[in-house]
Amino acid sequence: MASGTEFNLPRDTHVKSLFRTVVALSLACAATLAHAGILFEIDGATSSVSTSVATDCLINCGVNVALVDNIDGQSKVLNSIGDTFTFDFFNISFYGLGGGDGSIDAQVGLASPGGGTAATGTGGFFTVFGIVNKGFLNWDYIAPTTVDGITFQLSLPNLDGFAIGTTEVQGTITLLGSQARAVSEPATLSLLGAGLLGLALVRRRRASA
Repeated sequence: MASGTEFNLPRDTHVKSLFRTVVALSLACAATLAHAGILFEIDGATSSVSTSVATDCLINCGVNVALVDNIDGQSKVLNSIGDTFTFDFFNISFYGLGGGDGSIDAQVGLASPGGGTAATGTGGFFTVFGIVNKGFLNWDYIAPTTVDGITFQLSLPNLDGFAIGTTEVQGTITLLGSQARAVSEPATLSLLGAGLLGLALVRRRRASA
């Protein structure tokens, strides 16, 4: 006799069919839930960036900020806790002669899973004939956001020593948790267990008939 546990299919054709159906549905359900990721998609219409700068200029100086042209529709499916999605957000550039301090307000709009998250940055700069000589941008704390049971974190990079000309700022979304994904595996196992229990009852009734 071969070692190990043997698993024999029921002899009755109808029971066999029921068995195969239960197993196939359970496996399909498990595969779907295991690979069902969460789509994050940027909504350009509800995203924004603006600046307020107090300057001490010699010749008309300041800072420009604008959303990148491809802000709308950037997307990625995140499958596991800790997965990240990095997207192009906005451009920042300085002009004129002089220096000053200012702030930046940024809002990331999401078409999926829905809802937005805001960020506020504070920074300073110094310009010489339109060329950035010294600059920095430090973002305030951005709290995690929860939408429809999905928790994620937006992060933006602190900048120090801006490059000459225009600098592109990217944002990163990190998946922190999802209530729906947390219960998917137990639900699948419960379905499989219920199906096998039903098979056992069918076989028992047929045997006692």
